[in-house]
Amino acid sequence: MADGINTAIKNVNAVYKGAKRGTNGVVKPHFKLHTTAAAANKTRRNVNRRKSMGGSGG
Repeated sequence: MADGINTAIKNVNAVYKGAKRGTNGVVKPHFKLHTTAAAANKTRRNVNRRKSMGGSGG
């Protein structure tokens, strides 16, 4: 069981790194791409942080 959870988290982290290497530098992953609720929450926090900074992105 724990193995499956760790594997899912590793996959999510790989997706994050791939998204960050996007062409325009703006990271906007869709929540559907996450396999765990924790990853979706992390993304939502990041989106809110970018929004509060103002400027481009988010």
